[in-house]
Amino acid sequence: MHALLVGIDRYPAPIPALRGCANDIDAIEAVLRGRLDDRLLVRRLIDEAATRDGVVAGFREHLMSAGGDDVALFVFAGHGSEEPVGPEYARLEPTTRIQTLVLHDTGRPLGERVQRPLADKELAMMLGSVARRAGHVSVVLDCCHSGSGTRDPFVRPRGWTPPRSTERDLGRLAFARDPEEFLPGTLDGSSSLAATHVALAACGSWETAKEFGSGSAARGAFSVALEQSLLALGENATYRALHATVASRVAQSAHDHHPELHPTTGLSDQHFLGASSHPCGPGSRSPVRPIRDSTSSR
Repeated sequence: MHALLVGIDRYPAPIPALRGCANDIDAIEAVLRGRLDDRLLVRRLIDEAATRDGVVAGFREHLMSAGGDDVALFVFAGHGSEEPVGPEYARLEPTTRIQTLVLHDTGRPLGERVQRPLADKELAMMLGSVARRAGHVSVVLDCCHSGSGTRDPFVRPRGWTPPRSTERDLGRLAFARDPEEFLPGTLDGSSSLAATHVALAACGSWETAKEFGSGSAARGAFSVALEQSLLALGENATYRALHATVASRVAQSAHDHHPELHPTTGLSDQHFLGASSHPCGPGSRSPVRPIRDSTSSR
């Protein structure tokens, strides 16, 4: 298994910092190592290492080296956002918005432009390239788009909305990017991903993914539920069964937070990670930490 694990807590101001993303990456890596041992090949990009170029290189150099008998896994924990799509490409997105992953250098000045987040269509294009090589491709996203805030300092949404401004700063991210700001090949129609990978996402595009806790105990509600569910269900769980269990656990801790599974048929009936892993052995299981009830964590 080739795994690219990306977690960002220390976003540069004014993007709000998070606290549980690196912990979530540590937890999923521990579960994977317990099952796969030396068959797991990991590239970790945490905080400052998780730049746009770093993530793209992680796909091209690490995930795309997976062969036909291999599994490729991409995990992201951090902020998600949205941006408008330019009118010339509105046909590609009926909602007029594209979803993005906010990376550590998102918004950094680049001459007359700013560093863009990773757009969903760029991610689709790269996953398509991975899927043409690897035997099985899986994606886990613990992020969201902006939602309403909360008064509790220990509960934070994993979403951020760029301020609308015409100045040469983060405000540029609130406007549609020029076509040349996409990765090459993104908009040429060749990045269709019809049933080439399975994705587990923390929530719907209109919802807020939650994280709770402080310090070393901070975690994402979705990531904790995923960790618990993987340990509880064992190696034979399908994506569909895993999604149902994760959704049930998340419902115990967070409101308006409904994990999604894509696609809803076909590949979702396969075993998680294509049944490439064996159960955790004695002493190798990660500790199962309960998710706080939403009444105490919001």
